[in-house]
Amino acid sequence: MNKKILIGIVIGVLLLGVIGFSYSFFTTSIIGTGQENTVTAGTLELQYIDGPGVSLSKAYPGQSITKVVSVKNIGTLDAEYDLIFKDLINEIEKDELVVSYTCTSYKDYVDSNNKGTVSGTCNNLTNQVVPFSETIIDSTISTNITIVKDITHEYTFTITFKEINDNQNYNQGKHFSAKINATQVDNGNVEHINKESLKILAIGNSFSDDSLQYVYQIAENLGYENIKLGNLFIAGCTLETHLSNAQNDSASYTYRTNTDGTWSDNNSYKMSTAIQSEDWDYITFQQGSPVSGLSDTYDDLSALVEIVKPMSGDAELAWHMTWAYDEDSTHSGFANYGNDQMTMYNAILSAVQTKVVTNDDIKVIIPVGTAIQNARTSYLVDDLTRDGYHMSYEIGRYIAGVSFLRGLTGVSVDELTYKPDGLDDLVRKVAIESANNAVSNKYQVTQSKYTSDIDIDNYELVTLNLTKGAYYSSAQVAGEDWIVPPTLNDSTNDHSGGGIYVRFWATQVFTEETLPVGSIITVASGWQYRPDGWNDDSYNTTSTRPANVTTSKVVIDEAWWEDYQYRGFNISKTTTADITSLTEEDINNIFKIYVPKN
Repeated sequence: MNKKILIGIVIGVLLLGVIGFSYSFFTTSIIGTGQENTVTAGTLELQYIDGPGVSLSKAYPGQSITKVVSVKNIGTLDAEYDLIFKDLINEIEKDELVVSYTCTSYKDYVDSNNKGTVSGTCNNLTNQVVPFSETIIDSTISTNITIVKDITHEYTFTITFKEINDNQNYNQGKHFSAKINATQVDNGNVEHINKESLKILAIGNSFSDDSLQYVYQIAENLGYENIKLGNLFIAGCTLETHLSNAQNDSASYTYRTNTDGTWSDNNSYKMSTAIQSEDWDYITFQQGSPVSGLSDTYDDLSALVEIVKPMSGDAELAWHMTWAYDEDSTHSGFANYGNDQMTMYNAILSAVQTKVVTNDDIKVIIPVGTAIQNARTSYLVDDLTRDGYHMSYEIGRYIAGVSFLRGLTGVSVDELTYKPDGLDDLVRKVAIESANNAVSNKYQVTQSKYTSDIDIDNYELVTLNLTKGAYYSSAQVAGEDWIVPPTLNDSTNDHSGGGIYVRFWATQVFTEETLPVGSIITVASGWQYRPDGWNDDSYNTTSTRPANVTTSKVVIDEAWWEDYQYRGFNISKTTTADITSLTEEDINNIFKIYVPKN
């Protein structure tokens, strides 16, 4: 894998101890060149745009520093790049220095003041620990980030000294320094993808049915021509059975083919006949799902490959890494993993890494199982199967298909527009995100940014300014600032609330300008909010005061603002529970407001 350094920005961080304090503070700066740099590799060109330097002095734990940079593909081909720490030294102990970034993908991007239009997706990173090292090392931040031609990825990097609410003197006098580099990746897939033909044969079972179901439509949408898909199908088939069929040249398969977007079955088919019927680009293997995490069942792979390879011509041999069952699956094979999803997922990873990656004839690992696990961290959670183990006919199979093609061929799926009829466009974004993250990190789960059914590419989450033990009461006091003080007995503004204060948290006051029509309010199950409202010159009675709302999702329309100039929210359980032990972070996870992006 050849890599070319594009350009680096320097980050210098110095932590200083303060005598007499029980915590540390640090001084940090990110130094920028304010210049553009371009590297060219044939028809691949990436432009890395660095901005002016920024600095922050005497920052306390919990504070951070940010910097905006961008990567633009000005070539004629899709490309991949890595983000890395170069020349890293980090003496800060106990994982207390973390790096995050947000990324937005733009078309027609000029600079940070003229960004063009949002197009495609790129992934965010949240609180990744900066590795500890007292000697100079290079360390990966993110890998195999795909960027299509004419697209710019704008990053806002944040480096944070974590606040742990405890003595942090052990990090006094420590030092951190590094460069952040973007490096172009030449992995043989991106630069040399030929879309004139795509021929894939799976030696599989029902899980290859799932992953291949929509691959024809996905590939066609991405510009492939002359597509042929084949699946040598036996329900629940294991490597052991495939090997036996290959050794005996048994006509035991249903050979499923797709050359026009629809699938056809051919019964009593031999593996050898299917393999030799086409000049396949790829031939994939997989294990039966009940034993997919049992590494000792993979011993038949080498013998199977030895039979298949001489018949396969120039086909690249690949491994289809399948997925773990739903957490509540009743499949008998789930008992092999203690009926635990993550146990099964980790066992699959271990088996693949120890028994497949070590096979030199297997050139590609297709991380569909990791993509499915990634999607389970989205708002879709564990709703991806139809029976606890097979993918659901629409959402599950679609995500598996996007991940299969992305992982097998290396093709960018960022500009994919196809999705099965009836699916929300947010599912398409989850599929693309899950596939890209799985290719970047094959053997670990990556948290989705789509944690609710709100499209965060089009909406911005409002930061709530919360007050504990307080509530609004528009039927009690006229005027804008109607929040009840967060004390049980306030001599200057006592509304005789008594012990009810402990049931509430209150937000800031909103106007239609700060909470416009089209905004979305969500609340967790078991919780409620009162969207209290008032005007400058009048207030409500008990009967006209807005009622509590338990509906999980509300879209604000013009009628919502019709009677009010101001609105503030009282957040509480649907019971009379004391919620003062909860934190602001807890309430922000329970009650959320999203406003449309400009």
